[in-house]
Amino acid sequence: MVIFSTIIITLAIVYFKHDTALPAALCPRSHKIEQKMELRESIIEEMSSAILLLDEENRVTDLNRAAMNLLGSKSSDVLGMEIDALGLEWLEVDEFDSSHAASSREVKHGEVGHEREYEIELLTYDEDEVSTGYKALIIRDITVYKRAMAYWEAQYKRYSRYLERLVEQRTRQLRDAERMAAIGELASMVGHDIRNPLTAISGATYFLKNKSGLGADERSREMLDLIDDNIEESNKIVSDLLEYSRDIQLDRSATNLLGLLGDALSSIEIPEDVMVVNDVGEEYIDVDGQYVKRVFLNIIRNAFDAMPHGGTLTITSRKSIRGLELSFNDTGVGIPEEIMDDIWRPLFTTKPKGMGFGLAICKRIVERHGGEMAVESRVGEGTTFTVVFPLGLDFQDERVLLDVEETFQKVK
Repeated sequence: MVIFSTIIITLAIVYFKHDTALPAALCPRSHKIEQKMELRESIIEEMSSAILLLDEENRVTDLNRAAMNLLGSKSSDVLGMEIDALGLEWLEVDEFDSSHAASSREVKHGEVGHEREYEIELLTYDEDEVSTGYKALIIRDITVYKRAMAYWEAQYKRYSRYLERLVEQRTRQLRDAERMAAIGELASMVGHDIRNPLTAISGATYFLKNKSGLGADERSREMLDLIDDNIEESNKIVSDLLEYSRDIQLDRSATNLLGLLGDALSSIEIPEDVMVVNDVGEEYIDVDGQYVKRVFLNIIRNAFDAMPHGGTLTITSRKSIRGLELSFNDTGVGIPEEIMDDIWRPLFTTKPKGMGFGLAICKRIVERHGGEMAVESRVGEGTTFTVVFPLGLDFQDERVLLDVEETFQKVK
């Protein structure tokens, strides 16, 4: 494009410099030459770049329509004037390297915050290697191009970071899968070995309660009930361990998010002094409804436990570039900063009767859906759990297109 414009402009300089009548002897050829000149002049006139032809004193000898638009003047008002007198001193024509036939640079012009960027090219015309002083000044507005390039560079970096995170996530998932397979095999063996004696102990306590006189007095029955409670708790630990280590097989389907959350809320007793604000939209997501319902139930129960003296649980949803985000915000006691990273760890719990598998299993379920879980908390103010489910490419493509449209609206 630059080579083409250079040729066109050079020919234009020759044309305007030697704009004299042709000898009569050349009349047979003059018509063709005139046609070519008219074509070249038409091309220059229609170019989107502003073109000004200057003499050795930097006075304007000709200009095209784009240059007139840039100056906001008619050709007759501009011809013969020096370039600096036209308000184009910011081009700094005298600063160009005159030792080269073509030189260019980029400049910014305009008020701060509303600057536009231009590529300025200066072409000089030499005749028999002697400078004639004639030159062409080409001014291209590259603002949209520059801003679009900046936008796409930012997009490239953004998606590069996304791919890096994706690789890290997949690598971590692979390591976790290998670790879970080993834990699952161990848990299966240990679960079997532990449940056999637990079953025997349970049978023995049943016999002592109902078939012997040992359970007749109140103290003995309390001790036997305590044994039964601990057997049940031990069985739950084994079950949770087996479930945590088991591979999660999803049965996905288009699921109404609001309905799923309503099912979860209706299956749990809401404390009288707790108010639940459900501000979730009618969104459909491709998930395993049973697994996701368990995630909701666990988060809601934790929220209720964190508000022993009452409070408010606010549940909201919104679409973002990350996907569909659900936030569960309670006004409870909050989580101390020093244990924030530990809450996702299996067997970690702050509850007297907790097993420490709830959030660990929830996180696995959400990640198995390709989503993520996060938590923010302030002690004495409350906690917000955020669950993100991917929406697929349709919404993200739409968001990218909107970003592009917004970018180009700004540069117009």
